[in-house]
Amino acid sequence: MDLFLLIPLVLTADLDYANGANDVSRGIATLVGSRVTDYRRALIWGTVWTFAGSALAIVVSIALVKTFTRGVLTETSNIGDTGRVLAISVMIAASLWVFLATRTGLPVSTTHAIVGSLCGAGSFALGTDGILWGSVFGKIVLPMVISPLVSMMLAYVSTPLVLLGLSGWGGHCFCVFPARSALLTVEPSGTVQMTTMQPGLVAAVDVPACDTPAEPRILSLRMGPNTFHWLTAGWTSFARGLNDAPKVTALMVGYMLLSGETGIGLEWVFATVALSMTAGAYLNGRRVTASLAEKVTRMDHLQGFSANLITSILVTVAAHFGLPVSTTHVSTSAIVGMGLHNGVRSINWKMVSEMLTAWVVTAPLSALIAVCVAFLLSTLL
Repeated sequence: MDLFLLIPLVLTADLDYANGANDVSRGIATLVGSRVTDYRRALIWGTVWTFAGSALAIVVSIALVKTFTRGVLTETSNIGDTGRVLAISVMIAASLWVFLATRTGLPVSTTHAIVGSLCGAGSFALGTDGILWGSVFGKIVLPMVISPLVSMMLAYVSTPLVLLGLSGWGGHCFCVFPARSALLTVEPSGTVQMTTMQPGLVAAVDVPACDTPAEPRILSLRMGPNTFHWLTAGWTSFARGLNDAPKVTALMVGYMLLSGETGIGLEWVFATVALSMTAGAYLNGRRVTASLAEKVTRMDHLQGFSANLITSILVTVAAHFGLPVSTTHVSTSAIVGMGLHNGVRSINWKMVSEMLTAWVVTAPLSALIAVCVAFLLSTLL
Protein backbone atom coordinates (compact mmCIF):
# COMPACT_ATOMS: atom_id res chain seq x y z
CA MET A 1 0.00 0.00 0.00
CA ASP A 2 1.19 3.52 -0.82
CA LEU A 3 2.63 5.39 2.19
CA PHE A 4 0.30 8.31 1.51
CA LEU A 5 -2.63 5.94 2.05
CA LEU A 6 -1.15 3.93 4.92
CA ILE A 7 -0.53 6.95 7.16
CA PRO A 8 -4.09 8.36 6.99
CA LEU A 9 -5.51 4.84 7.36
CA VAL A 10 -3.52 4.39 10.60
CA LEU A 11 -4.70 7.81 11.79
CA THR A 12 -8.28 6.80 10.96
CA ALA A 13 -7.87 3.71 13.12
CA ASP A 14 -6.38 5.85 15.89
CA LEU A 15 -9.33 8.24 15.86
CA ASP A 16 -11.84 5.43 15.94
CA TYR A 17 -10.02 3.73 18.80
CA ALA A 18 -10.44 6.97 20.75
CA ASN A 19 -14.07 7.16 19.67
CA GLY A 20 -14.75 3.62 20.89
CA ALA A 21 -13.08 4.27 24.24
CA ASN A 22 -15.07 7.45 24.86
CA ASP A 23 -18.42 6.52 23.37
CA VAL A 24 -19.09 2.90 24.40
CA SER A 25 -20.38 4.26 27.71
CA ARG A 26 -23.48 5.74 26.03
CA GLY A 27 -25.29 2.41 25.84
CA ILE A 28 -24.00 0.57 28.90
CA ALA A 29 -23.69 3.25 31.58
CA THR A 30 -27.29 2.73 32.73
CA LEU A 31 -26.71 -1.04 33.08
CA VAL A 32 -23.91 -0.37 35.54
CA GLY A 33 -25.49 2.66 37.20
CA SER A 34 -28.70 0.75 37.98
CA ARG A 35 -26.73 -2.29 39.23
CA VAL A 36 -28.11 -4.60 36.54
CA THR A 37 -24.60 -5.90 35.85
CA ASP A 38 -20.91 -5.17 36.43
CA TYR A 39 -18.45 -3.24 34.27
CA ARG A 40 -16.85 -6.24 32.59
CA ARG A 41 -20.09 -7.76 31.33
CA ALA A 42 -21.46 -4.37 30.34
CA LEU A 43 -18.32 -3.57 28.33
CA ILE A 44 -18.46 -6.92 26.54
CA TRP A 45 -22.14 -6.37 25.69
CA GLY A 46 -21.55 -2.83 24.46
CA THR A 47 -18.49 -3.84 22.47
CA VAL A 48 -20.26 -6.67 20.63
CA TRP A 49 -23.15 -4.44 19.57
CA THR A 50 -20.84 -1.54 18.69
CA PHE A 51 -19.01 -3.83 16.28
CA ALA A 52 -22.31 -5.02 14.78
CA GLY A 53 -23.48 -1.44 14.18
CA SER A 54 -20.12 -0.40 12.75
CA ALA A 55 -20.06 -3.36 10.39
CA LEU A 56 -23.59 -2.70 9.15
CA ALA A 57 -22.85 1.00 8.64
CA ILE A 58 -21.28 0.33 5.24
CA VAL A 59 -24.71 -0.71 3.95
CA VAL A 60 -27.14 1.71 5.57
CA SER A 61 -25.23 4.86 6.54
CA ILE A 62 -23.85 6.19 3.28
CA ALA A 63 -25.87 9.38 3.89
CA LEU A 64 -23.62 10.27 6.82
CA VAL A 65 -20.51 9.74 4.70
CA LYS A 66 -21.93 12.18 2.14
CA THR A 67 -22.74 14.71 4.88
CA PHE A 68 -19.16 14.80 6.10
CA THR A 69 -17.43 14.60 2.72
CA ARG A 70 -19.65 17.11 0.92
CA GLY A 71 -21.29 19.10 3.70
CA VAL A 72 -18.30 20.93 5.19
CA LEU A 73 -15.78 21.85 2.48
CA THR A 74 -16.31 23.44 -0.90
CA GLU A 75 -15.95 21.23 -3.94
CA THR A 76 -12.22 20.63 -4.26
CA SER A 77 -10.33 17.75 -5.81
CA ASN A 78 -6.80 16.72 -6.63
CA ILE A 79 -5.18 19.51 -4.62
CA GLY A 80 -2.25 17.26 -3.73
CA ASP A 81 -0.23 18.13 -0.64
CA THR A 82 -2.78 20.68 0.56
CA GLY A 83 -5.46 18.01 0.67
CA ARG A 84 -3.15 15.62 2.48
CA VAL A 85 -2.24 18.23 5.09
CA LEU A 86 -5.89 19.11 5.61
CA ALA A 87 -7.12 15.53 6.10
CA ILE A 88 -4.22 14.40 8.28
CA SER A 89 -4.53 17.52 10.46
CA VAL A 90 -8.21 16.75 11.06
CA MET A 91 -7.47 13.15 12.05
CA ILE A 92 -4.65 14.10 14.42
CA ALA A 93 -6.53 16.98 16.06
CA ALA A 94 -9.76 15.05 16.62
CA SER A 95 -7.86 12.04 17.98
CA LEU A 96 -5.82 14.13 20.41
CA TRP A 97 -8.85 15.88 21.83
CA VAL A 98 -10.95 12.72 22.24
CA PHE A 99 -8.03 10.85 23.83
CA LEU A 100 -7.48 13.71 26.30
CA ALA A 101 -11.17 13.77 27.24
CA THR A 102 -11.22 9.99 27.67
CA ARG A 103 -8.23 10.12 30.01
CA THR A 104 -10.06 12.63 32.21
CA GLY A 105 -13.32 10.64 32.11
CA LEU A 106 -15.31 13.29 30.23
CA PRO A 107 -17.83 12.12 27.62
CA VAL A 108 -17.22 14.42 24.66
CA SER A 109 -18.59 14.37 21.15
CA THR A 110 -16.35 12.87 18.49
CA THR A 111 -18.68 14.51 15.98
CA HIS A 112 -17.95 17.95 17.44
CA ALA A 113 -14.23 17.19 17.40
CA ILE A 114 -14.33 16.19 13.73
CA VAL A 115 -16.42 19.20 12.69
CA GLY A 116 -14.21 21.61 14.63
CA SER A 117 -11.07 20.08 13.17
CA LEU A 118 -12.49 20.22 9.65
CA CYS A 119 -13.35 23.88 10.01
CA GLY A 120 -9.98 24.76 11.54
CA ALA A 121 -7.80 22.82 9.11
CA GLY A 122 -10.07 23.73 6.20
CA SER A 123 -9.82 27.43 6.97
CA PHE A 124 -6.04 27.16 7.17
CA ALA A 125 -5.64 25.14 3.97
CA LEU A 126 -8.39 26.62 1.80
CA GLY A 127 -9.23 29.92 3.48
CA THR A 128 -12.49 30.71 5.23
CA ASP A 129 -14.25 30.71 1.87
CA GLY A 130 -13.40 27.02 1.61
CA ILE A 131 -15.89 26.16 4.37
CA LEU A 132 -19.58 25.75 3.60
CA TRP A 133 -20.64 27.59 6.75
CA GLY A 134 -24.34 27.45 5.94
CA SER A 135 -24.19 23.72 5.42
CA VAL A 136 -22.12 23.22 8.57
CA PHE A 137 -24.71 25.07 10.61
CA GLY A 138 -27.81 23.57 9.02
CA LYS A 139 -26.73 19.94 8.58
CA ILE A 140 -24.34 19.48 11.49
CA VAL A 141 -24.47 22.14 14.20
CA LEU A 142 -28.24 22.56 14.37
CA PRO A 143 -29.04 18.83 14.78
CA MET A 144 -26.38 18.55 17.49
CA VAL A 145 -27.81 21.53 19.40
CA ILE A 146 -31.44 20.44 19.15
CA SER A 147 -30.95 16.72 19.81
CA PRO A 148 -29.91 17.06 23.51
CA LEU A 149 -32.99 19.18 24.25
CA VAL A 150 -35.26 16.70 22.47
CA SER A 151 -33.59 13.80 24.27
CA MET A 152 -33.96 15.37 27.70
CA MET A 153 -37.61 16.23 27.09
CA LEU A 154 -38.51 12.78 25.77
CA ALA A 155 -36.69 11.02 28.62
CA TYR A 156 -38.50 13.20 31.17
CA VAL A 157 -41.87 12.42 29.59
CA SER A 158 -41.28 8.71 28.99
CA THR A 159 -39.83 7.78 32.39
CA PRO A 160 -43.13 7.93 34.35
CA LEU A 161 -44.86 6.03 31.54
CA VAL A 162 -42.23 3.27 31.72
CA LEU A 163 -42.52 3.12 35.51
CA LEU A 164 -46.31 2.96 35.27
CA GLY A 165 -46.27 0.21 32.65
CA LEU A 166 -43.49 -2.01 33.99
CA SER A 167 -43.30 -1.39 37.73
CA GLY A 168 -44.29 -4.51 39.63
CA TRP A 169 -44.20 -6.70 36.53
CA GLY A 170 -41.97 -9.71 37.08
CA GLY A 171 -41.97 -10.81 33.47
CA HIS A 172 -42.48 -14.27 32.03
CA CYS A 173 -40.34 -17.37 32.41
CA PHE A 174 -39.86 -19.75 29.49
CA CYS A 175 -38.36 -23.16 30.26
CA VAL A 176 -37.48 -26.32 28.39
CA PHE A 177 -37.42 -29.57 30.40
CA PRO A 178 -36.16 -33.02 29.45
CA ALA A 179 -38.99 -35.54 29.13
CA ARG A 180 -39.61 -39.10 28.06
CA SER A 181 -42.49 -40.40 26.01
CA ALA A 182 -43.65 -44.00 26.36
CA LEU A 183 -45.85 -46.27 24.27
CA LEU A 184 -48.20 -48.33 26.44
CA THR A 185 -50.08 -51.46 25.39
CA VAL A 186 -52.99 -53.12 27.15
CA GLU A 187 -52.88 -56.93 27.28
CA PRO A 188 -56.06 -59.06 26.96
CA SER A 189 -55.65 -59.82 30.61
CA GLY A 190 -56.00 -56.12 31.41
CA THR A 191 -52.40 -55.50 32.37
CA VAL A 192 -50.61 -52.47 30.95
CA GLN A 193 -47.09 -52.79 29.57
CA MET A 194 -44.64 -50.18 28.34
CA THR A 195 -43.16 -51.25 25.02
CA THR A 196 -40.95 -48.29 23.99
CA MET A 197 -39.38 -45.26 25.71
CA GLN A 198 -38.12 -42.21 23.81
CA PRO A 199 -36.38 -39.10 25.13
CA GLY A 200 -37.94 -35.72 24.32
CA LEU A 201 -38.41 -32.11 25.37
CA VAL A 202 -41.27 -30.21 26.97
CA ALA A 203 -41.61 -26.41 26.83
CA ALA A 204 -43.53 -24.49 29.48
CA VAL A 205 -44.26 -20.87 30.36
CA ASP A 206 -44.58 -19.50 33.91
CA VAL A 207 -44.71 -22.88 35.64
CA PRO A 208 -43.34 -23.09 39.22
CA ALA A 209 -40.58 -25.46 38.10
CA CYS A 210 -39.08 -22.65 36.01
CA ASP A 211 -37.81 -20.93 39.15
CA THR A 212 -36.91 -24.09 41.07
CA PRO A 213 -33.14 -24.68 40.89
CA ALA A 214 -33.51 -28.35 41.80
CA GLU A 215 -35.57 -29.07 38.68
CA PRO A 216 -33.55 -30.41 35.71
CA ARG A 217 -33.79 -27.87 32.91
CA ILE A 218 -32.22 -27.52 29.51
CA LEU A 219 -33.17 -23.85 29.16
CA SER A 220 -34.60 -21.28 31.54
CA LEU A 221 -35.16 -17.76 30.23
CA ARG A 222 -36.98 -15.01 32.12
CA MET A 223 -38.12 -12.07 30.00
CA GLY A 224 -38.76 -9.04 32.19
CA PRO A 225 -37.76 -5.38 32.70
CA ASN A 226 -34.07 -6.24 33.08
CA THR A 227 -34.18 -8.10 29.78
CA PHE A 228 -35.59 -5.03 28.05
CA HIS A 229 -32.85 -2.94 29.67
CA TRP A 230 -30.18 -5.24 28.22
CA LEU A 231 -31.85 -5.04 24.81
CA THR A 232 -31.98 -1.23 24.77
CA ALA A 233 -28.35 -1.08 25.91
CA GLY A 234 -27.41 -3.28 22.97
CA TRP A 235 -29.61 -1.24 20.66
CA THR A 236 -27.98 2.01 21.81
CA SER A 237 -24.50 0.59 21.25
CA PHE A 238 -25.58 -0.72 17.86
CA ALA A 239 -27.05 2.66 16.88
CA ARG A 240 -23.89 4.44 18.06
CA GLY A 241 -21.72 2.25 15.86
CA LEU A 242 -24.12 2.81 12.99
CA ASN A 243 -23.98 6.57 13.48
CA ASP A 244 -20.28 7.06 14.28
CA ALA A 245 -18.48 4.71 11.90
CA PRO A 246 -19.43 6.71 8.75
CA LYS A 247 -18.14 9.96 10.27
CA VAL A 248 -14.58 8.69 10.61
CA THR A 249 -14.82 6.75 7.37
CA ALA A 250 -15.73 10.04 5.70
CA LEU A 251 -12.38 11.51 6.75
CA MET A 252 -10.52 8.81 4.87
CA VAL A 253 -12.83 9.20 1.91
CA GLY A 254 -12.30 12.96 2.07
CA TYR A 255 -8.55 12.45 2.16
CA MET A 256 -8.70 10.41 -1.05
CA LEU A 257 -10.94 12.99 -2.73
CA LEU A 258 -8.78 15.95 -1.71
CA SER A 259 -5.40 14.38 -2.48
CA GLY A 260 -6.37 12.39 -5.54
CA GLU A 261 -5.01 9.22 -3.92
CA THR A 262 -6.81 5.98 -4.72
CA GLY A 263 -6.06 2.33 -4.18
CA ILE A 264 -8.16 1.31 -1.18
CA GLY A 265 -11.80 0.32 -1.24
CA LEU A 266 -14.46 1.80 1.02
CA GLU A 267 -15.16 -1.64 2.51
CA TRP A 268 -11.58 -1.84 3.82
CA VAL A 269 -11.88 1.59 5.40
CA PHE A 270 -15.12 0.54 7.12
CA ALA A 271 -13.47 -2.69 8.31
CA THR A 272 -10.58 -0.72 9.83
CA VAL A 273 -13.01 1.67 11.49
CA ALA A 274 -15.19 -1.13 12.91
CA LEU A 275 -12.27 -3.11 14.35
CA SER A 276 -10.58 -0.03 15.83
CA MET A 277 -13.80 1.21 17.42
CA THR A 278 -14.40 -2.23 18.90
CA ALA A 279 -10.89 -2.43 20.37
CA GLY A 280 -11.14 1.01 21.94
CA ALA A 281 -14.54 0.21 23.43
CA TYR A 282 -13.39 -2.95 25.15
CA LEU A 283 -9.88 -1.95 26.22
CA ASN A 284 -10.42 1.64 27.37
CA GLY A 285 -14.14 2.19 27.79
CA ARG A 286 -14.44 1.92 31.56
CA ARG A 287 -13.31 5.39 32.66
CA VAL A 288 -16.00 7.39 30.84
CA THR A 289 -18.60 4.71 31.59
CA ALA A 290 -17.95 5.27 35.30
CA SER A 291 -18.60 9.00 34.91
CA LEU A 292 -22.03 8.50 33.33
CA ALA A 293 -22.98 5.52 35.50
CA GLU A 294 -22.05 6.86 38.91
CA LYS A 295 -21.47 10.62 38.81
CA VAL A 296 -24.51 12.15 37.10
CA THR A 297 -27.52 10.81 39.01
CA ARG A 298 -28.77 7.69 40.74
CA MET A 299 -31.07 5.38 38.81
CA ASP A 300 -32.85 2.06 38.99
CA HIS A 301 -33.19 -0.44 36.16
CA LEU A 302 -36.50 0.94 34.87
CA GLN A 303 -35.19 4.49 34.77
CA GLY A 304 -32.05 3.30 33.02
CA PHE A 305 -34.18 1.41 30.52
CA SER A 306 -36.19 4.58 29.81
CA ALA A 307 -33.05 6.66 29.15
CA ASN A 308 -31.57 3.99 26.89
CA LEU A 309 -34.80 3.60 24.96
CA ILE A 310 -34.90 7.30 24.06
CA THR A 311 -31.20 7.36 23.15
CA SER A 312 -31.42 4.32 20.88
CA ILE A 313 -34.49 5.63 19.05
CA LEU A 314 -33.07 9.11 18.43
CA VAL A 315 -29.63 7.93 17.30
CA THR A 316 -31.10 5.27 15.00
CA VAL A 317 -33.45 7.77 13.36
CA ALA A 318 -30.59 10.26 12.97
CA ALA A 319 -28.37 7.65 11.30
CA HIS A 320 -31.18 6.75 8.91
CA PHE A 321 -31.65 10.35 7.76
CA GLY A 322 -27.94 11.15 7.67
CA LEU A 323 -28.07 13.57 10.61
CA PRO A 324 -24.75 13.48 12.51
CA VAL A 325 -26.12 13.92 16.02
CA SER A 326 -23.84 13.40 18.98
CA THR A 327 -24.56 10.15 20.82
CA THR A 328 -22.79 11.74 23.78
CA HIS A 329 -25.22 14.63 23.96
CA VAL A 330 -28.29 12.47 23.38
CA SER A 331 -27.35 9.84 25.97
CA THR A 332 -26.20 12.24 28.69
CA SER A 333 -29.26 14.44 28.22
CA ALA A 334 -31.54 11.42 28.44
CA ILE A 335 -29.92 10.41 31.75
CA VAL A 336 -30.38 13.95 33.11
CA GLY A 337 -34.00 14.08 31.91
CA MET A 338 -34.70 10.75 33.58
CA GLY A 339 -32.89 11.79 36.76
CA LEU A 340 -35.00 14.94 37.18
CA HIS A 341 -37.81 12.69 38.40
CA ASN A 342 -35.67 11.94 41.45
CA GLY A 343 -35.53 15.65 42.23
CA VAL A 344 -33.36 18.49 40.98
CA ARG A 345 -30.93 17.90 43.85
CA SER A 346 -30.39 14.31 42.74
CA ILE A 347 -28.45 15.56 39.71
CA ASN A 348 -24.72 16.11 40.18
CA TRP A 349 -24.77 19.54 38.59
CA LYS A 350 -21.02 19.98 39.06
CA MET A 351 -20.40 16.94 36.88
CA VAL A 352 -23.02 18.07 34.39
CA SER A 353 -21.42 21.52 34.17
CA GLU A 354 -18.02 19.93 33.52
CA MET A 355 -19.55 17.88 30.70
CA LEU A 356 -21.27 20.95 29.24
CA THR A 357 -18.00 22.86 29.34
CA ALA A 358 -16.28 20.01 27.51
CA TRP A 359 -19.07 20.02 24.91
CA VAL A 360 -18.76 23.78 24.34
CA VAL A 361 -14.97 23.86 24.02
CA THR A 362 -14.63 20.67 21.94
CA ALA A 363 -15.22 22.27 18.53
CA PRO A 364 -13.08 25.44 18.99
CA LEU A 365 -10.22 23.60 20.71
CA SER A 366 -10.23 20.90 18.05
CA ALA A 367 -10.16 23.63 15.41
CA LEU A 368 -7.20 25.31 17.13
CA ILE A 369 -5.28 22.03 17.39
CA ALA A 370 -6.02 21.30 13.72
CA VAL A 371 -4.66 24.72 12.68
CA CYS A 372 -1.46 24.14 14.67
CA VAL A 373 -0.98 20.67 13.20
CA ALA A 374 -1.69 21.94 9.69
CA PHE A 375 0.86 24.73 10.16
CA LEU A 376 3.53 22.26 11.30
CA LEU A 377 2.80 19.81 8.49
CA SER A 378 2.80 22.51 5.82
CA THR A 379 6.14 23.72 7.13
CA LEU A 380 7.66 20.24 7.07
CA LEU A 381 6.25 19.10 3.72
